[in-house]
Formats: sequence, C-alpha cells, structure tokens
Amino acid sequence: MKSFQFRLQSKLDLCVNQEQMAKEMLQARMKELDNLVAEQNLLKQKITELEDTIRIINSENGLSQQLLIHKEYLPILNKKNKIMLEKVRLAALKVEEARQYLIEKKKETNVLEKLRDKKWEAYINDVHTEEQKNNDEAALISYFRAHKNQH
Repeated sequence: MKSFQFRLQSKLDLCVNQEQMAKEMLQARMKELDNLVAEQNLLKQKITELEDTIRIINSENGLSQQLLIHKEYLPILNKKNKIMLEKVRLAALKVEEARQYLIEKKKETNVLEKLRDKKWEAYINDVHTEEQKNNDEAALISYFRAHKNQH
C-alpha cells in the first residue's frame, strides 16, 4: 500500500502560515492601541493637572500672566485630546479588523485540518482492511494446506 498523501497539504501549510501572520498582525495592532491609550491617558492627566493649576491660581491671585498662559494652553490640550480619541477609535477598528481576519484564517485552517484528519482515518481504515485481507488469505492458505495433507 502506498504512503499517506494529503493532496491539499500545501494549501494547509499556506493557511497555517497565514494564520500565524494574522496572529502577529493582531498582536502588533493591539500593542499600537495600548500605546495610544496610554498616550491618551497621559494627555488626560495633563489636562486635569492644568485645570487644577488654573483653579488654584485663579483662587489665589485673580488675573495673572501665568493664569492667562495656562488658559491659552488648555484648548490646545483639549484639541490634542480629541485628535488622540480619534486615533484610538481608528486603532480599535484596526484591531477588530485584524481579529476578524484571524478568525477567518483559523476557520479555514480548521476546515483543512479536519479534512486531512478524515482522509487520514480513511487511509488507516484502508490499511487495516488490506492487512485483514492478507491475514484472511494466509489463514485460508494454511487451512487448505493442512486439510490437503490429511487426505
């Protein structure tokens, strides 16, 4: 009997490689998202600190040069925060796209692996059937030889 050969093995290998690349892409996009979220949190913290500083200066001195500078800087930080929120939203969309792509590749790989497993089981059954046939033939031959010698 010839050895087991899965005709779609090269396609399966390709799918496994694509799945691995999809995992790596998802990890990279998740890391990018985490970095953007950390950056946004720092920006929020700066805004909060600046607002606290403005309140303190406002309660102590009233109008001062430092108060005006801080009040002018606050809208700039808020604008950066809005931009950062959009970047985070886009990064989250990219993560979701990468996740869906990975799920798609996993499904494709699983289908091919199941197909290969079924082909392997069929091959093993064929091998067992062939072995049983050979054993039956050998038993039959030895039975007739033994029976022939008795007559």
